[in-house]
Amino acid sequence: MKKRIIKKVSLFLSGILLISALTGCSSTNDEKSKDKKDDLLVIATANDIGDLNAHGYSPMYGQNFLYDGLTSFEDGEVKPCLAQSWDISDDGKEYTFHLRKDVKFTDGSDFNAEIVKKNFDAFLKNKDAHAFLESVNLMDSVEVVDDYTVKIKYTRAYYPILQELALSRPVRFMAKASFPKDGDTSEKIEKPIGTGMWKLKEYKAGEYSILERNEDYWGEKPKFKEVKMVVTPDGDTSVNALKAGEVDMIFDVESRLSPDAFEELKSSGFGTYISDPLSTVSLIINATNGPTKNLKVREALQHAVDKDVISEHVFYGLQKPADTFFNENVPYCDLGLPKYEYDLEKANKLLDEAGWTLADGDKYRKKDGKELELGFYYDGENVIYKSLGEVLQSEYAKVGIKINLGAEERQVLIDRTKAGDFDITITETWGDPYDPHTLVAYMKNEAYADYQAQKGLSMKAEIDDKITKVIVEGDEKVRQDLYKDILTTLHEQCVYLPISNTTRLVACDKDLEGVKFNTLYYIPIEDVTREGK
Repeated sequence: MKKRIIKKVSLFLSGILLISALTGCSSTNDEKSKDKKDDLLVIATANDIGDLNAHGYSPMYGQNFLYDGLTSFEDGEVKPCLAQSWDISDDGKEYTFHLRKDVKFTDGSDFNAEIVKKNFDAFLKNKDAHAFLESVNLMDSVEVVDDYTVKIKYTRAYYPILQELALSRPVRFMAKASFPKDGDTSEKIEKPIGTGMWKLKEYKAGEYSILERNEDYWGEKPKFKEVKMVVTPDGDTSVNALKAGEVDMIFDVESRLSPDAFEELKSSGFGTYISDPLSTVSLIINATNGPTKNLKVREALQHAVDKDVISEHVFYGLQKPADTFFNENVPYCDLGLPKYEYDLEKANKLLDEAGWTLADGDKYRKKDGKELELGFYYDGENVIYKSLGEVLQSEYAKVGIKINLGAEERQVLIDRTKAGDFDITITETWGDPYDPHTLVAYMKNEAYADYQAQKGLSMKAEIDDKITKVIVEGDEKVRQDLYKDILTTLHEQCVYLPISNTTRLVACDKDLEGVKFNTLYYIPIEDVTREGK
């Protein structure tokens, strides 16, 4: 896996001095006030930090601050975390983890094999909620071997187990005091207590949370003593807060920082950073119903969109065009699949062959007296997706396709896609450590847009059978062949229209150093410090 390299775009605009103030604090020359700012990092985030249930699904960036897993995943590699080492049985069904002996929870209680078992037993009672993770589906039992040794048994071998044990949820560990009296963590916890580098100091739902450094952390401690996460769902609000000195950083994990705002902040002298590609943005095209049930229509959509225009006008060149659903640097995905070239003549020909004709004087194609119109549904809070929809409208109008934009609340959109009630929607691959195994396994789940879009394919049963096999296949060559068959079929059937290679953006005070990126949804700020500190 290619190591993530941070590209520092700009740190300084000569002639401008930016004087920032923290939320709740006025800026003075008083040395005590200066020291307080130097100890506090204020970050604008799109989402509230949530209930911080390590077994639940509140925003994962919060859980990653407080909790550790048995393993971690950095720079494309599985690394030891709370487990110093592990042994795997010859049949791949038993993993024996040797735990660190120097770890305590932030309430002072011990981390040991018993608490590992307690946590795993708790989320296994709610197994259906985690069914998208094959490692959870296959987990059979957790056994305490001794105080610092745990054995996990699986019903079948599954090659990405160590990767999925690095996820921020639901396989991280809370202290005994976090558990409700009945031990059921599926609905709520008593309080968030982990072994991580941060602990929760203060929380006001929908407004902010303050984390303080865990001074007894077993690993390397963060540079800042406190972090304040300020909820600013609107991208413009985040930008204005940074300009006003109310926040120190926008770490954009939810695509709320628009590329034009990023470029404006860059030109104004703020520190701006951009990651290497972390995932892929694609359109999901419904092959089950509507006009897009016809392969020729789906193929025409591939040829009728100019991705260079999207890259330039939607992403300001910060995200480059993508040609495949998974980037070629993802394991098992360097397949040499042919590119769907931008070709309006070919798109028009395919639409004609599909029976959608364009009469003189008409703006849109018709078939049996009905216009060729498709709904593009997206998260209405995502300003980038709105811009993407507007470009798609313009591009597809050139070949006589009418695009209706449907900006919806997130839950409404989820419900719509689960029901298969869409023509086109948007998706993003999950990046490390999920791709490709977790996302491919997820395609078999009827409750998701991927399944609903694919279920109309005549070979859907065959695709699902190969997915079932690939995620438990132990032979590397056979596994590679299965991935090739699955991804080639989906590429040829035009179920996904790759748009761009996703990057993450950071804008911050120009004196901040140590900004880095790891995986797609995390905010790795442990190395961030102020210049000269």
